[in-house]
Amino acid sequence: MVVFVEYVLIDNLIIDYLMLKATFNLTGIPINKRRLFICAFFGAVVSLVYPLLSSLVVLESLVKIFSGLLMVLLASSYKSLKSYYVNAVIFFCFTFITGGAILGIFSLFNIQPSGEISVALMVIPVYLILRGLTQVVQYFFSRSTVASFTYKVKVTAFDKTLTLRGFLDTGNNLFDGDNPVVVCDKRVFMSILGDNIAKVRLKQLEIITASGKSRNFSFQLDQLVLYIDHKENKFNNVTLCLSNKNCGEDFDLILHPQLLGVDYANKTDVGVKKTC
Repeated sequence: MVVFVEYVLIDNLIIDYLMLKATFNLTGIPINKRRLFICAFFGAVVSLVYPLLSSLVVLESLVKIFSGLLMVLLASSYKSLKSYYVNAVIFFCFTFITGGAILGIFSLFNIQPSGEISVALMVIPVYLILRGLTQVVQYFFSRSTVASFTYKVKVTAFDKTLTLRGFLDTGNNLFDGDNPVVVCDKRVFMSILGDNIAKVRLKQLEIITASGKSRNFSFQLDQLVLYIDHKENKFNNVTLCLSNKNCGEDFDLILHPQLLGVDYANKTDVGVKKTC
């Protein structure tokens, strides 16, 4: 029976630590590893009481809920009650999902929780599940955030009009003289230029960022139409600049905040530009 207790402590210590860490990684709260370890150890010790309360279902459930709430409370510092509430909900969601997965694995392989192999069969799946859940949530959250700042855009140049997805970046304070600058990757840049690349005299913008300086090709668009709440906003003084990086799959164009009447947010991110 002593061996069983040791395995219960090891399993719950590691799993509680992983779940607390995954919770705070997801919400962006700084982690104190020593604090997490102490709270996880507390949760592991409390788990030894559960078998003694198996006949008292309500009391056992209350002890589990209270210990979980206490672990989350003591594991970090919170700026508000709402922040604690969100982290507690995420922690319990992780607990239910991983608990169900472990029960499924044990049932599938007909393994008793007291077996030596239970440590690997519990910890490894929990780690993989938590890692997968975190990445899925972050992926959809980032896509949702991008979508809320994405606008339909039509750009016209050289008698060609393309419909694109523009992303509002308040850190973009690029100007070509008095013209606001929108940025795109090579794919979009070449799609607009097409066969006119040999005929057009491209300008170069010197861009100063935290990573250094670069000279990027640019030209002025004939027109840019920005759709806000299904209304057309037309601009005839916008410069399109080639980016050194791929914009990604969620948008095609990085918009200038002036096009939406937005004040500049991170002016230190990109320095003053000059046209060459």
